Parts: sequence; structure tokens; C-alpha cells
Amino acid sequence: MRPTVVSAEVLFEEFRAKLKWEWVAGLGASERRFDEVAVRAARSGADLVGYLNYIHPYRVQVLGEREIAYLTSATPEDCERRISRITTLEPPVLVLADAQKVPPALQAMCEGANIPMFASPESSAYVIDVLRSYLSRHFADRASMHGVLMDILGLGVLITGESGLGKSELGLELISRGHGLVADDAVDLYRVNQDTIEGRCPELLRNLLECAASACSTSRPSSARPPYGARCASSSSCTWCGARRWSATTSASPTSRSRRTCWASRCARR
Repeated sequence: MRPTVVSAEVLFEEFRAKLKWEWVAGLGASERRFDEVAVRAARSGADLVGYLNYIHPYRVQVLGEREIAYLTSATPEDCERRISRITTLEPPVLVLADAQKVPPALQAMCEGANIPMFASPESSAYVIDVLRSYLSRHFADRASMHGVLMDILGLGVLITGESGLGKSELGLELISRGHGLVADDAVDLYRVNQDTIEGRCPELLRNLLECAASACSTSRPSSARPPYGARCASSSSCTWCGARRWSATTSASPTSRSRRTCWASRCARR
């Protein structure tokens, strides 16, 4: 499944600060959206945004210096014909880049056809790169899986298995060794392009890890990870040996014996 909707207003607010753009025409078309058929047919964000092209309809058309020169450097009749052809493309948004001035005829066309037009001082290539990246993620195919997703040395590792096998405990042990937790229990997977799958954590589960005692503890970012040996205080037994004689304190390092997490003689954590 993938979403098929993003409005002009959402797109404008998302990059208002980054692209420093202004809404210069078509203010009454804030709910104008991408064509759903075009979104479903698109293989990536590259199919949904690009330079002005009369062959590719239903996508964000970006007008840089050369495109504006093409639209304005001809006889008045040809200029009017070239600009009017843009309406047949049914673009969700027009973006004027390279700090170009808005041609009055183009602005009038957008107002008459209710096509939103944004003007940005950024280069057209940069605008296209930013929008393609955003649209690739927004319209990506997605699915949810049961498991624990970890960031291990910059590589995403998905731990799967049946409930109760100790996936979260393994994730907690990896956190204690300096690795990062991305998501526990439910992992959202996005196919952002043909050979890249991106894993994310659902908003409700962010920074949470389910422990053995069915309680949740907070997992902090890498700059504030718990010391080695940290354990959930609500757990009733040691996750290594199963003994119930253990404390929820933390040890300062793997070799420190000043603070112990388990008091069972057979446990490796003694």
C-alpha cells in the first residue's frame, strides 16, 4: 500500500523554510493534488517532478532560467501558445526556480487555471533533488513487520521471530553495547527506490522498548544510551540465567564488579 495524496498546501509548508519559496499565483488552489493514476504508475519521485516537459503530464513542473527563456523569447503569439500548453499538462504545482521573475502571462495563466505556482531563489537542480527525495518517501510502497530494527554500525538489522523468543532482550543487549534502537515490536518498512528499503518506528512506539515483564522502558538516542548492563527495573528475573535474585542496578563497564545486575552464582553477569 502507498498513499496517493499530497496537496499543494502541504508541499508548500513542508519546504517553506528550506526552499525559501513564496506562493505567487493560484492561492485559491491550495487543495490541488497529484493525479492518483500518475502516483500509482510512478516508479519513484523522479516520475513526479522535473523540468518543464510537454511529454510528461501530471507532475510538478520546474521552470529554471532556460525554461523561462523558452517561454518568453519568441513572438507574442508563440509565447502565449507555449504558456497556454502548460494547462494541458495538468500539473499539481508549478515551481519557478533560479530566482527568476514571474512572467505576467504565466502568472495570469496560473490564476485563470487555478494552478499553484511557487517561486524559489534556489537553483532548479536543487529544488528538483529536494522534491524528488520527499516524494519518493511520501509515496513509497510500505508494509509493517513484527520484529526489532537496530542500527548496528550504520547498518539496519531486522531481528525477527515468534513472540516471546527474546527479540527485545537481544535488542536491549545491543543497546548496552552502544548500538541504536530504531523500532521495537512493530517496524514500518518503506521502499524508497528500486533497491533501497528504509525502516522507521511508528510514532506511538518511538523511544520505547518492550521488556521481558511486558513493561516498556525508554530507549534514548546514542548520545544518552544507558550504561553497560542496564536492565528494566520491572523485570522479575535475569535475562541471562533466569534467576529471580537480581537487582536493577547497572554496571559501569563489562569488567566492573562494583555494581552487579545478577546475584545468582551460575550467571555470567555475576
